[in-house]
Amino acid sequence: MLVLHVYWAQREMRVATLMSYLATTTGRGYPLVDSLTMYAGTASGAFARTLQDIASMMSGGAPLSLGIRLHRWLMPDEMAELIESGEASGRLTEVFRVLAQRGCRSHSRRMKILGLALYPFVLLMGALTTGMFMAVIIAPKLKEIFLSFNTEPPFLFYVGPRIWGISLLAAAAFLLYLLLVGTPSPNGARRSHGWGVVDAVKWWLPGARQVERYEGIRLFAQALAIELSGGVPLRTALRRAMEVRVHRGVGKRLEEMYRSVERGEPLSQAAGACGLFPRRFVHMLALGEQGGNLVPVLDEIVARSDDACDAVVTWISTGIIPGVVLSVGFGTFALTAGYFLCIVKLMSELASIW
Repeated sequence: MLVLHVYWAQREMRVATLMSYLATTTGRGYPLVDSLTMYAGTASGAFARTLQDIASMMSGGAPLSLGIRLHRWLMPDEMAELIESGEASGRLTEVFRVLAQRGCRSHSRRMKILGLALYPFVLLMGALTTGMFMAVIIAPKLKEIFLSFNTEPPFLFYVGPRIWGISLLAAAAFLLYLLLVGTPSPNGARRSHGWGVVDAVKWWLPGARQVERYEGIRLFAQALAIELSGGVPLRTALRRAMEVRVHRGVGKRLEEMYRSVERGEPLSQAAGACGLFPRRFVHMLALGEQGGNLVPVLDEIVARSDDACDAVVTWISTGIIPGVVLSVGFGTFALTAGYFLCIVKLMSELASIW
């Protein structure tokens, strides 16, 4: 899983760099196809070939979003959907800037998770190696010595390895939980609007559910802001924003909100009733409706949702790292104490003989 996180971090940085380049070149008036072709010339390997293939498709009249969808490994589906919204609203350069910022933010968050997970992983591997060495080499020798004295090892000699094993399993569970928080959900489940295994597990984990919640709010608010800034009517913009794939648990609540708006309720009231948006976000939407301009409010919700995701990851890591250290420390102490008591008992046996 650590290797997968490294791969995802590389993909996020690669996408952020590409989107930043396209935002700069298209913002200065360069054609998108030429910009993509020039960037492909600076890349290498499969990434360069993919960009060249997409540029060839666009030269034939295909939109950028279609080319990305045909090369799904390039970036997550929801990014392609945001690009499609930008194409429909005529604000593609703005979407590139948004995706560049999002890629940098996601990369930074993933590197934080990797940095936090590296220390407990090394600690866990060290404890596992030490324990296996003691169990395979030292424990049998100690048992032979005790048998030669016709006596039994201390009780902790048998219990210590079991405590050590349980403690390492607990530490591994802590580490897996930290990595799972940052694991992106598979695109396949979201394309079918169903529940993937990762989605289902994360929805019932404290902390991970909050990350998915704020990530879904951010994606929806981002897509809605792009549509509204292009002059699209609210209900049409809502319908298009609903096409951006989010976690199924988030999507069900967004669907409830959309149905309420279709019945004529204000957006802020529907958002408050669906139970997804925090009160401060609902209040911000109400102020945006009163002022007649929701776009700045939605941009603020996007920024605050990103901040909330970072805060949740920080909160999780604050508890995970001490949990791993305490688990490994307790298990190692129990294992070492069992062998230490063996040595003490052997020394007393020898003293009684002498």
